[in-house]
Amino acid sequence: MDANYFIRRICVYCVFFLLSQSAFAANHIIHISVDGLYADALNILSETELPNFSRLKNEGSTTLKARTDPDWTTTLPNQTSQFSGRRVDDNEQEHGWEINFDPGTITLHSNAGRYIAGIFDVVHDAGLSTILFAGKQKFALFERSWNAINGADDHIGIDDGKNKIDKFIFDQSTESLVSKFIDDLENQTRHYAFLHIKDPDTAGHNYGWSILPGSEYLNAIKTTDNYLGQILTFLDTNNEYDATVIILTSDHGGIVGRTKHTANNYQSHTIPFYVWGKNVENADLYALNKCTAIQPSATEIPPYSSTLQPIRNSDAANLAALLLGLPQIPGSHIHTVKQIKSKNLKSC
Repeated sequence: MDANYFIRRICVYCVFFLLSQSAFAANHIIHISVDGLYADALNILSETELPNFSRLKNEGSTTLKARTDPDWTTTLPNQTSQFSGRRVDDNEQEHGWEINFDPGTITLHSNAGRYIAGIFDVVHDAGLSTILFAGKQKFALFERSWNAINGADDHIGIDDGKNKIDKFIFDQSTESLVSKFIDDLENQTRHYAFLHIKDPDTAGHNYGWSILPGSEYLNAIKTTDNYLGQILTFLDTNNEYDATVIILTSDHGGIVGRTKHTANNYQSHTIPFYVWGKNVENADLYALNKCTAIQPSATEIPPYSSTLQPIRNSDAANLAALLLGLPQIPGSHIHTVKQIKSKNLKSC
């Protein structure tokens, strides 16, 4: 390793130190996408039943009125938006991934006809570490798209290579997946760590998005809360991650009483968005971001043509970059959530 390597690493950590003194400060981001999590279902269960979701709400900046892409309520299109900060539509500004399966050959880039940068690019090219742990095999699309063959060249500082995701794990057992995720964080410093939890979606498709007491769907949300508790316990007891922010959202909701999540139903679009951790104020996310976001009515599916946008799951990408003190993702344009503390608020 040459001197430039060490100079660059020193500069990165100097930036992190300066950021720790500011309103936007995180040395680590844990981005959790809970598959099929309809936001209003979280109001059905009590704080006793959901102690960890309640902790995020009572200590962080949150909303249960976030939205998916207005035209798509399926996993891979919305997950691509969560990573890229772009809408789904197939045009020269967006990512264009519309199918909900991994064909096993093409990438995000070959599908779009151009490179689709994501949060993994920005974090990796800054010399930091990234991981992706998923409960569905089709997330291999992202590992393949940003691997050592298909990732973009690194032109920032020294060359860290084209592989933007340092570790990819698929495990169909969420219990095992979460255990591996925590073990990895404990054994290796990760700056952007993504975790996909599939349980509510699995229950919804098999038994329906039922909000009746004791339903399989609500029980899956309780199980997810337990997994969230394991992660919070790890953070509470590990000084390495004391400057960590959790961003938790979902790819889509689901139609109450049915086993589907179609794009023409507001329940499929209505999702939570939680921000919790270092220097995050306990507040409503829409109140903090009143200059850039507008809360939709309960049944509204706002289009992209609206002057002010709702908070969307696709805000996760550039919010993660912002909190890490990194630049906006190249080619992205969704960046509605800019504030996590009221003292930063300015007149609109």
